[in-house]
Order: sequence, then C-alpha cells, then structure tokens
Amino acid sequence: MKITYPNGGTIDLLNVPRYSYLWQTIYVLREPLQLPKGTRIDLHVHWDNSANNPFKTEPSKSVRWGDQSWEEMLGLYFGVIVDREVNVHTMLSMRQFPDALQE
Repeated sequence: MKITYPNGGTIDLLNVPRYSYLWQTIYVLREPLQLPKGTRIDLHVHWDNSANNPFKTEPSKSVRWGDQSWEEMLGLYFGVIVDREVNVHTMLSMRQFPDALQE
C-alpha cells in the first residue's frame, strides 16, 4: 500500500512481500498519519497462481476472486478520523474516483 501526497512525495505504508494467507492479520500504525487533501492511497497486490505456490492445490485451474480461502481474496479496510471542523457531508460529496473506476 502506497501513499502519494499532493506534492508527489510517497510513502510505502505497507509492504509484505512473503505474506501467507494463514496469517489473516491486521496491521495497525503506531502513530496515525495526517493526510492532506489530494493525497492518494494505492493498493497493489500480486498472487502466485503458479505450480510453485504450495497452497494452490490445482495449478492448472484458474483462480478467481471469492470469499472462500481456496479463492483469491483481499480486503482492505482502514479507519479515518476527520477533524471536527470539517463538514463531513461536504467532504464525502466531493470525493473523486480514479478514471479506471469511472468506466
């Protein structure tokens, strides 16, 4: 997961190159981050669907997204604290989605 600030600076917020689905864990920041308007959060995920993956029981079978552990699944949830001076209704009505999601 990568944070890109409006000024172009970036932070790798989470990087787990050898994640095991057996962990089913939650990652929590030690200190909250203040993200200014225009900050982007990107999530990039790659699955190993090859015969080299010991957890893939049928290497020749395609795997699709699903809710079961034999399917590929990913859930990204994060908490947000909004400054009490910010009008939440205005903030939510102004959200913008990347072009890929608008199609």
